[in-house]
Amino acid sequence: MDQNLLEFFRQASFYRYHPLFQEHEREYKIRLANALGKSRDLLHAGSRAWTEALEEAVESEDDNIIDWRNRKPLLNWINQRPEQAASSFTGLWDDESRLDNRIAKFSEDLANLGLHQPGAALSIVSTMLMALSPYKYPPVKSESFYRAMKLAGWDSLYRTKRVDERYAMSQKFMDSIIAQSESFQVEMDDRLDVQGVVWCVSGGWKKIPIPSDWVNDPNKRVQTEQEEFHKDLLDLEAESSSDGLTPTEKLALVKARRGQGKFRENLLMYWDCCAVTGCQTLSLLRASHIKPWRLCDNQQRLDRFNGVLLSPNLDSAFDKGLITFEDSGQIKISELLTTDDRKALGIHRRLRLCKTSTRHLPYLKFHREEVFEKFL
Repeated sequence: MDQNLLEFFRQASFYRYHPLFQEHEREYKIRLANALGKSRDLLHAGSRAWTEALEEAVESEDDNIIDWRNRKPLLNWINQRPEQAASSFTGLWDDESRLDNRIAKFSEDLANLGLHQPGAALSIVSTMLMALSPYKYPPVKSESFYRAMKLAGWDSLYRTKRVDERYAMSQKFMDSIIAQSESFQVEMDDRLDVQGVVWCVSGGWKKIPIPSDWVNDPNKRVQTEQEEFHKDLLDLEAESSSDGLTPTEKLALVKARRGQGKFRENLLMYWDCCAVTGCQTLSLLRASHIKPWRLCDNQQRLDRFNGVLLSPNLDSAFDKGLITFEDSGQIKISELLTTDDRKALGIHRRLRLCKTSTRHLPYLKFHREEVFEKFL
């Protein structure tokens, strides 16, 4: 077995399964991607507000990828030459065209702004591509990928100065790690997982170093997860619908029951914040099923349209049937919730879901008819 890859995955396993990995290496990047996606959508709609949305995303705390020294010329460009910038961003965000050509052209435009360094351009380009998908196009910082690729025994990322070639190398590396992850029994679900691990093993988590005696022990992880989700797994396995499901599929379903895993992440991508209050502190928000998990089939349990992202007080009230929502998104409050408690919880009749899809409506109808004021 390749000793370089063995060491890479040993270190990767420590961070990939760390309790903070989801929050610190995935969730905030999804939020940044959503903010950038808003700018892209506004640009495609012909709205001049795209520049303001882009500036807000780049200046947010979530953007720890673009160096602060490179933000000023980038933001000056979109504000002072919005038509030129719009043309350039339209080209970069054209997912139907060849990626290498789009990156090369955008990099030329950055060079004209004085952003000549390939590392700086790569950070900017890869960050902007997150507007299309953080899973397909996660951000790339040259130094961290250089270190991680060296650890894994790969050729140096610095062998080329072309931004499009560096990006292609980083994507090839991420895909290779995903392809080999099963052999090393370290789950890498997508490029965003790999990008997070790359950042960690290259020194990004300086305050959480890997113990010198750390061992990648998949059997211990499985045992720990089985103990953690034991009751939920027993409940699921008692259902006939669980027949034929793999252990991984069963785990995904029981995590969805607790508002974790892919179900939660799908809600983060859809709602981006609390669906009612707009709170963006993702660690506080709960992924709540509209139609209760125990009353769903397995498809409904993972359906993002059967979920809302809510602050804890709203989630608890919604789960217990003390509030529900009309098809319009307008809140409906149970008379069983006293006036004093409404005030204490910040629940009032002006609240509403920020958006609804027609695919939410059957679930909302079920909640109004079968959960509201009935699960107390």
